[in-house]
Amino acid sequence: MVVLWLCFLLFLLLTILFFRGKGSFLISGYNTASQEEKDRYDEKKLLQVMGYCMGICCLGILFMILFLEKNSRLVTGIFIVIVLLDIIMTIILTNTICRKSSGKTEKRDCDLKADNAGERLNSKIVKIVCGFAILISIVILFILTTGNVDVELGEDQLNIVCSYWPDQSIDYNRIEDVSYSEDWNPGSRIGGFGSFRLNLGRFENSQEGRYHLYAYTGCSSFIIIETDQGVVAVNNKDEASTRALYEEIRKKLGKI
Repeated sequence: MVVLWLCFLLFLLLTILFFRGKGSFLISGYNTASQEEKDRYDEKKLLQVMGYCMGICCLGILFMILFLEKNSRLVTGIFIVIVLLDIIMTIILTNTICRKSSGKTEKRDCDLKADNAGERLNSKIVKIVCGFAILISIVILFILTTGNVDVELGEDQLNIVCSYWPDQSIDYNRIEDVSYSEDWNPGSRIGGFGSFRLNLGRFENSQEGRYHLYAYTGCSSFIIIETDQGVVAVNNKDEASTRALYEEIRKKLGKI
């Protein structure tokens, strides 16, 4: 975690430096280019683009710091997507809006038309890239903050219906025991889906070994269902509704 904080501070300093119009010697490729090659770029715009690039990386690292311990695989995957999109946008922008038009003062009509067409194309490319990045960000944010786990008690079986992960049905005659806990440790994820709202998939802890979890992250209470094929743990959005669901399951099993 210390390394992440140091990286965050480094990228924050770079962001501030570039937005202040300084630090062009730190831009790889530009700092070793000939003066003729440098003259083809608008240094002010180039520094602004690099400032945005470093700023996005800075926010990505901050996201890692805040949520890495909660769900390491998912958070790492999101961070990689953010960085890749950031790199793609930076490459496109530095080679479009950051490049200067021809320095000649006198141009023929065809040259002017070509330059105008190039500027329009560059503008379209920038809009498409930015729109794509915004769309991806919205989709990721939507998935991270939505979804439900519903436990439906049928006549012969318990049905777990959830978002972003396969549902599961458990026949009542397969259930060997059911218990309720407010201090149960879910352990670590082996495979599945996790977000700010849900924890789903295959988990492992010291009490049950490997088991299946269908749970809301905002609730610390769990219903542990022991079956002849393994353990399944579920909960509801809060402790009160989880407790009520536990009582309903016990009633279905004839334990009340």
